[in-house]
Amino acid sequence: MAFTGQRGVDRVVDVDFGGNIDTTLKLMGMNSTIAVYATNGDRTPVVPMRELMEKCIALRALVLFALPPPLLAAAQADISKWLAAGPRIHNVAAQFALSDTTQAHLAVEKGDKLGTVVVDCAR
Repeated sequence: MAFTGQRGVDRVVDVDFGGNIDTTLKLMGMNSTIAVYATNGDRTPVVPMRELMEKCIALRALVLFALPPPLLAAAQADISKWLAAGPRIHNVAAQFALSDTTQAHLAVEKGDKLGTVVVDCAR
């Protein structure tokens, strides 16, 4: 909240809705959006509707592989532009070589990481 001057964030792309929702709600600003594409921490989470409503938070659930190919390509292009545009807050929990992809998946599935697990295809 200090980073946003106590206003809260406008957008969260959540990789574990069920595991993160309590923390995420504390960080959200008014009229914000949570985009959800995974929920491993709790596969059937309770959706705190009252809290979402009080902050007018939009909840957008999606599965990337279900998007039409042109929409998926556009999303990938937008993400690439966003990442190239300037500094972003990213916490990398762990990095693995491509040959260690199994360990990368295990690190994600363990459920205790804080940040992104990166598989470096060049290593």
